[in-house]
Amino acid sequence: MTSQEIADLVGARHDNVKRAIERLAERGVIELPPTEEMSTATKPVTVYRFAGEQGKRDSIVVVAPLSPEFTARLADRWQELEGEHRPMTRLEWARLQVQQVTERETVPPSDIAAVYSPYPLHDCRDGWRDIRKIYFT
Repeated sequence: MTSQEIADLVGARHDNVKRAIERLAERGVIELPPTEEMSTATKPVTVYRFAGEQGKRDSIVVVAPLSPEFTARLADRWQELEGEHRPMTRLEWARLQVQQVTERETVPPSDIAAVYSPYPLHDCRDGWRDIRKIYFT
């Protein structure tokens, strides 16, 4: 998340947000985040980039004095950002498995082999060896 995004979320001017970040960093309340250049329609703008757990904490600290009522918006935005790159929880994984099994069970019996086996259906002249090949590899 950038300082420009914070300014947009709380409805403040970007230069005021940058000053607040610098002031809090000077006092040792937050770590000064790295800067980066963002191109705009007129000229490039320097923004602070908050990242990771430390960045999340620091951005919340920055927003609280600027606009306490928008702290919830900031928390929601962090959840959106984390949702884009987070691994699945056990519950989500289990739901996905149930969904896949349900989809398999609704397949007509004639298509069962195509769903359960990665191999085409063929007669098993070699018996158990072919069955193991079909279902256990």
